[in-house]
Amino acid sequence: MAVSPARIASFLVAKFGSDDSPLSYRELDVARHLQKILDSAELGQFYSESDSENECEEKELDPDWNPSDKPEESFAFGDKNIGEEEVMKAIRFMRGTKTGSRPLKVVNRWYRWVRTENHMKKLRKIDQSGEMQRRYRIAKLGKLLFEEMVDMRNKGNILDDENLQIVGKALNRKHNLVAGFKFSYTWLQKWKQAYGITQRRQTKIVSEVNIVNKDIILAKGKTFVEEAREIMMKFPLNAVVNADQSGFVKEMIKNRTLDFIGAKNVSFYVNYHRC
Repeated sequence: MAVSPARIASFLVAKFGSDDSPLSYRELDVARHLQKILDSAELGQFYSESDSENECEEKELDPDWNPSDKPEESFAFGDKNIGEEEVMKAIRFMRGTKTGSRPLKVVNRWYRWVRTENHMKKLRKIDQSGEMQRRYRIAKLGKLLFEEMVDMRNKGNILDDENLQIVGKALNRKHNLVAGFKFSYTWLQKWKQAYGITQRRQTKIVSEVNIVNKDIILAKGKTFVEEAREIMMKFPLNAVVNADQSGFVKEMIKNRTLDFIGAKNVSFYVNYHRC
């Protein structure tokens, strides 16, 4: 029987209600997990999991870390320290007009900490220097990298600094945030410390059995063969790999990955299909 994600979502909304406010990182993790289950069910795929755990002593000497240690740049305006994000909002509001910048009286109405003309001059100086904009973009890039890292972690992928550099550069290209940003080793260490991430030893291997509807597999296979034949006709036969006679193997070569400090279960996922 076909599964309707829409009906399931309606059932959940009726039971728990709806809330359009932004999701926390934990809520986003749960939402993506539910989405994965519904996507799989819609395609006729159902998952069962089995665990294989290794006993692991805590000998990794994780550095002490407290969320309050997370670095946050701020700027002094009179007797107040204002964070970067709030300063950026004020700058955008100040110059958010076609005829020039808004006057002090208007800016102060929305941002009470902007009290004097000297404060307005300081905002213009920060804006003109470009450094504030660059730091804001780097911070945004760090948040995007963290969200992507959490998603990869939840899928059981092995993570290290090289993976983060590749993912970070891809995100930077996609969002066009900071030209030429290299995600250096030093920057990554500070980023990991800020988000409470460190190297952890694998404690669990989760084997995920993908039980797939046979009719769906046959239909997809037929479509794939037809499309593959059209493509193969454009190339010489010696340039085409025969999957029936070629082996492609992905091996797990590490037993450590990046995870949150204090995590007790560090899982790697392996997957195989069964009809």
